[in-house]
Amino acid sequence: MYNKSMKLFSHQSTGISDFTSSGGRGAFFWDVGCGKTLAALKSFEELKKDDPTLRLFVVCPVSLIESAWGEDIKKFTKLTYSNLRTSADLSADILIVNFETLISKRFAPVIKRIVAITEHNQFMGVIDESQRIKSYNAKTTRYLLALSPLFKYRLILSATPAPNSMLEYWSQMEFLRPKLLGNNFFSFRSSFFGLRRGKDVIPLGGLGRKEMMMLMKRGWKMDVMPGAQQRISDRMAPYCQFVEKRDVLDLPDEIDVIRPIEMTKPQTKAFKEMQRDLVTEIENEQIDVVNALSKLMKLRQISSGFAYNREGKAIEFKDNPKMKELENVIEDIGRTKSVVIFCQYRFEVEKICNLFGERARSLYSKTKDKEANIKEFKNTSGLLLVAHPLSAGVGLSFNDCDYMIFYSLDYSYMNYYQCRGRIMRAQKKNNATYIHLIAEGSLDRIIMQALKNKHDNVKLFQNILKQCRK
Repeated sequence: MYNKSMKLFSHQSTGISDFTSSGGRGAFFWDVGCGKTLAALKSFEELKKDDPTLRLFVVCPVSLIESAWGEDIKKFTKLTYSNLRTSADLSADILIVNFETLISKRFAPVIKRIVAITEHNQFMGVIDESQRIKSYNAKTTRYLLALSPLFKYRLILSATPAPNSMLEYWSQMEFLRPKLLGNNFFSFRSSFFGLRRGKDVIPLGGLGRKEMMMLMKRGWKMDVMPGAQQRISDRMAPYCQFVEKRDVLDLPDEIDVIRPIEMTKPQTKAFKEMQRDLVTEIENEQIDVVNALSKLMKLRQISSGFAYNREGKAIEFKDNPKMKELENVIEDIGRTKSVVIFCQYRFEVEKICNLFGERARSLYSKTKDKEANIKEFKNTSGLLLVAHPLSAGVGLSFNDCDYMIFYSLDYSYMNYYQCRGRIMRAQKKNNATYIHLIAEGSLDRIIMQALKNKHDNVKLFQNILKQCRK
């Protein structure tokens, strides 16, 4: 429902003003939960006042189409939007598509129609989570750079625009303002970067590719040249706005983020079959609520990409959207930030630890040296602690960690509440962000709602059975 009385935070008002007054080219590099989507929509509304025919074209991760953009459009504007992943309707004020659909062959005819529309309408282009085009030679990057001339106004959004290196700014700035950082990626790299080993630095200018590769094999690493970081920042400064949560005093202490996920067709089929069998078993046995809930919680396995068979062996699905989304979220947060990830099953913990390798530490029943892992996580920035609520949900304090991801949910409110408290302690300096990976059509949404409303086991059980019988 449209919220006419909505009030912007000061950093949002400043960002909108700076963007619209500087020709409509800009970047909101704001921390998670700082309101980038809303600020982008309000920026579009401001520009549209002077040009009523102006349209908005948004490219974003699939999980954000409805959960972020759709919800904010409906809640804070009177604009119409079309989800081009599922619709070919181009009549709306705002057209939204995810990265994968944008570059697919089936979407090519829609792009041609959009190009045709630009003869009569101006477009503002937005790339949400612009770090997705940080690789200069990736297909998505090349495609969006080719499309960029369609957009009179351009805005990019990201909490972590360059999580690994300042080299990753080039393609994002190229979309925003061509040649701002150099005629091409290689001229940018040669101008600002070199090879470093210890205190020794070799400029890239004049080095051949073979010579550069040979030096890197000998331990030299690519790094920004002395003084070059400031020169890059100076070029970007007129267009890029950086906001960190700890500097935005009018934001809440705790920020909840929902990342919705679509299960694959095989997952959905398996979920419905297991759901039917479990409900039949429960109704025939007439067991108590606690035991019935324990049986139904097996359904969480499928939304997490696996299922235990009768022998207790985990059988994986070929594709696992939730795990892919976890990778995206971790990349969005960046390599320098520590993250606690809570899981309900041993298989999930081990799978995630294997996926992230040296960066991950476990904390569950099979962890051999729990104390060592806890100590290392506390003292080393950028690590991932993959934990079970019963192992890390009580007593521990990770005050310097600002991010927590719930890969799978515990239906116990007390356990959930205790987990959240690990990164929200007394004297905490920064805000805490809680990210929930929610598989649509599974139990995730029902459990999340139950936790939010502090439902007891009976109410949760009733809600689950209600969905299962649909």
